[in-house]
Amino acid sequence: WEWWNTFRTVCHYHKKLALALELTPDLPCESQLRRWLGEPVRAAIIPTDIFLTNKKGYPVLSRVHQSFVQQLFKYDAQIVISGTARHGDKGLRAYQQYMEHLFQHPFQTAPPP
Repeated sequence: WEWWNTFRTVCHYHKKLALALELTPDLPCESQLRRWLGEPVRAAIIPTDIFLTNKKGYPVLSRVHQSFVQQLFKYDAQIVISGTARHGDKGLRAYQQYMEHLFQHPFQTAPPP
């Protein structure tokens, strides 16, 4: 984030300046993720190698990754899947279907006790 902050300062906070975040297997802590959500994120690049495999052999993201991606959807960020399909014969279509599922079924938060 520090690099990004320096870069946008040098660019005088130009309103057309935005960024794409590439997700990694280990996401930063919640406070750092919230910091990024306050920035003009226009896209998230998700490598196929960070996807897990569910019981049926389909690609899924960890709960933390799912939550962050769903938060990005609220800001109209585009999702870019990069890499080769790693889930048998399912192909890249399985990744697209999973992203559609996350978009259509946001996490339900539990009511307070």
